[in-house]
Amino acid sequence: ICVNSVIAPPTNDNICGATSLTVGTSCTNTSSQLPATLVATASPQAACAGTPDDDVWYKFVATSANHTIAAVGKGGFDPVIDVKNGNCAASVLECINATAANATELLNLTGLTIGQTYNFRVYHAGTGSPIGSSFDVSVYTPLPLQYQFAQSNGSYSAISGGTVLGSGTINNAVYKVVA
Repeated sequence: ICVNSVIAPPTNDNICGATSLTVGTSCTNTSSQLPATLVATASPQAACAGTPDDDVWYKFVATSANHTIAAVGKGGFDPVIDVKNGNCAASVLECINATAANATELLNLTGLTIGQTYNFRVYHAGTGSPIGSSFDVSVYTPLPLQYQFAQSNGSYSAISGGTVLGSGTINNAVYKVVA
């Protein structure tokens, strides 16, 4: 006797069933829906890169003119992020496939319309998805960075508030990055 279980495709297998994500102020991940993501099917929208035969869809409402989408590949997953402008039949707005498996794709979107819904899909760049692979995805508003430079004596002009992200010395000039 053989017993097989059939895994249904995820609910966000097509653009009109996109999963809503809330825009955050920092990178807060939402995990892919395994194992259903592994049986996602190709969507009719044209590919901007790679092979979207396992694409899953997300959407967000712009709360700022600038947002960042992050997709973190795990277990051999090589993420592609493909953003569409508007409704279910929308055209490509932005696309990125700049990294390899197990890496993070970051897509910085600018000039967005506040209040407009944007759809995007994430898929493995190659054919199919590697068994045991997954990804995390998030949409957030990037913090503005402030840069402080000083002479070699290390004195900075003060920036009030913020979090120091890094500091160091380049060619005898001291710097500090604050978000």
